[in-house]
Amino acid sequence: MVDIAAKRKTKEEAENLAENLETEGEDAEQLRRKLKRAEKLKGQQSYEDNKTGISNLKEELSKKVSQEEYLQLITNAIENFLLKCGVESNELGPETEKKLKELKGGKVKNFHQVSQAEEEITKKAGEKGAKKKLDVLFEQVATALKTGKKVEEVKNKLNVFKSSNVIYEKALISQEARKIESYLNQLENYSPNRSQNLSENFP
Repeated sequence: MVDIAAKRKTKEEAENLAENLETEGEDAEQLRRKLKRAEKLKGQQSYEDNKTGISNLKEELSKKVSQEEYLQLITNAIENFLLKCGVESNELGPETEKKLKELKGGKVKNFHQVSQAEEEITKKAGEKGAKKKLDVLFEQVATALKTGKKVEEVKNKLNVFKSSNVIYEKALISQEARKIESYLNQLENYSPNRSQNLSENFP
């Protein structure tokens, strides 16, 4: 059920995003608004599917605003994405953090270099955020199985994560598929008197 709804939502997002990327005859303000709407979907499958269109939109916008303003728009989008992922800049690793600092400091100016840096920072933040989210979920599973509290709630959270359409979460789901399935089975078949043995048999 969750899966069907998620797929439908993804399809609608992709269609809306594709319609939103038309740049012909648009002024800087219209392009700014379009970019803002597109950036809200950063990390989602629909964003990935429309990457070429988004890149064109960014390039058009970069021609119509000053270099400083364009850089500011991109760094703001990155900051928002970090926030959404629950990742601090110092968690990105030294190389990627350095790139972010250079972007913020206006050291990277060329459109293609800005795009490359943005891509790298986004990927790192997305992967880190997905990992943190799943680690927290795994901790909640362990606690739920040990205490018998919130078993259903945690199972639902894990199922929602499993049907995520965030590309970084999807990649992690396929890596951790066996562990996720094992935890879901344990939550599904949970009964209070078996809680001790289960928590000892964690994968």
